[in-house]
Amino acid sequence: MNLRPHSAFLRRAPALLAVSLVLMVLAGPAAAVKYTPEPATGATFVPVGGKPYIQIGVKPVIIPLLGPGTLTGYSRVSFEPGEAGPKAGTIEFAGLTDRTISIPLNFTPSTKSTWDDGREGVPSGGRKFEVYVPAGVHDVTVSGLVPDGGFMVANFRYDGPGQDQVEAARKSGAANPWSYRNTFGVEVIYDDNVITQSDEGIDAWVDGVSPLQFRIGAIEDLLVAPWLDFSATRQFISWGNTKFRFKIKRWMYTQNPVKTNTDLHWYLRQYWGSKKSLELYYHYAPEQFIRMLTDRPPYGDDDAPSQYKEFRFTRNVAYAMWRQTV
Repeated sequence: MNLRPHSAFLRRAPALLAVSLVLMVLAGPAAAVKYTPEPATGATFVPVGGKPYIQIGVKPVIIPLLGPGTLTGYSRVSFEPGEAGPKAGTIEFAGLTDRTISIPLNFTPSTKSTWDDGREGVPSGGRKFEVYVPAGVHDVTVSGLVPDGGFMVANFRYDGPGQDQVEAARKSGAANPWSYRNTFGVEVIYDDNVITQSDEGIDAWVDGVSPLQFRIGAIEDLLVAPWLDFSATRQFISWGNTKFRFKIKRWMYTQNPVKTNTDLHWYLRQYWGSKKSLELYYHYAPEQFIRMLTDRPPYGDDDAPSQYKEFRFTRNVAYAMWRQTV
């Protein structure tokens, strides 16, 4: 009587085992997503404890990745023989957003690890870092800064799509090479002296002593100032990203529309790595009313009465700025 259930189980065991093996095979690749990404450029490997650390303190390292995913790893810095800690360092990631991601870290000499190639000194203990990689293809530029001297190394692990998919995504155009950042807002401002006059000037307007001196309907005003800030970034050259930025702000006077005016700003910034950039800037404000000022026709009689005329001006500002982190 007890043999039938046992015999039935034995008859079903091969089928159950086969199903289990299939599930294990299917689950295996799905779980093995995290891997060590390869740099696109020639990198200097400095192994520590048998692990492939890459030197990033001398020149930036470019790692092509397809997001979304998470890039993690450990960084170390070098210590000379007898040098004590702590020592500060910064690991930076460019090419993920329109800004460089900087992660400051503090290091102390390792009491266990040594350089596998037998060089003098010791590495520090490893400090973990983690950055999110957005959807799309990214040429992630990694660099390291050690202000107190020495160099930085790092190893990397990526939890995301394989690097073998990067070129296919790049060629298919599935990944947009542009990244955008847009912000907008509205400011509401109260101004209790629109005519920008002294107390005597305000009294003259209130009393109507000199009506031609003013072109306003109220001394106090409420300004409504909407603004838009738009930027677009793309890497055209291997040196670094190129960023285009445009800002516009409209100053609208609700009680004195004659003073309404606009500010426009254009920026062009070219990056060289993560620490150098050249920015070209141009600002333009179309003709805007400031106030009424007295004037006489040129070459006229000095005793002729002066006339009130509108004082307006147009603003044009341009500059070039070099930025460098040292």
